[in-house]
Amino acid sequence: MHKSPAMRALLMIAATALLPAAGMAAGQEQSTGWVSSGDALKMSHALSARGMMPVHIECKGDSRSSFIRDSIMLNITFAPDTDHRPWKWRWGTNMGHYAHYLMPKGWKLVSQSGFTRPKTGLFVPCGIFVGPPGTSALYGPPTH
Repeated sequence: MHKSPAMRALLMIAATALLPAAGMAAGQEQSTGWVSSGDALKMSHALSARGMMPVHIECKGDSRSSFIRDSIMLNITFAPDTDHRPWKWRWGTNMGHYAHYLMPKGWKLVSQSGFTRPKTGLFVPCGIFVGPPGTSALYGPPTH
């Protein structure tokens, strides 16, 4: 059946409008939006309790905070943790330390981002590490 250009455009608009609603109804992914590191940690605990894990991370500076360690905003996307894999998200100097510690144990850096602080020129990375399925989560900072 041949549809007019106007009908094809209307169908395309309807399909595009319905796709986000279908994804939200399925609960596949959920983003924290831009939040402080403390709020991101609280949200991570809550989403982890619902069987979710971080899959994508973005970070940027936050000029509202006077503490250098806390002057970061994170946007983390979570998805269902179907393989029950351990994970960690980190930022700043912890990134290199965790990469050195976790990667030889089979963990992978699955998402990373970063920003440069305008006043100091310091690059601040952030990332998500995911461990092999069936391995236990490593709690606390790595020790050598």
